[in-house]
Amino acid sequence: MSTQLRMLVQNTVQDYPTWRQVFDENLSMLPPFGLALEWVRVDTDDPTQVWFSLLVEDRARADEFLSDPANIDIGKRAGVTGGQIHYISDPVPTPES
Repeated sequence: MSTQLRMLVQNTVQDYPTWRQVFDENLSMLPPFGLALEWVRVDTDDPTQVWFSLLVEDRARADEFLSDPANIDIGKRAGVTGGQIHYISDPVPTPES
């Protein structure tokens, strides 16, 4: 049984509408790195906090995406001021005793 690897990203942004426009304009960067957007969410109490989930085909290629200079430039243009990235997966079932 395999589990689906995801990249869970939290961005702190200066302005959500600006971030979203730049983000949407650059979604075509994801597939070459084996990434696919699953969802985007905004904190209801603080719209400068944005979360999104990417489906990951290959962790090494996903890591390449994170260090790609074009991706870093897009974050700057989008007004990203900080954040976190976590790789997560579905829990692996444990055998019943």
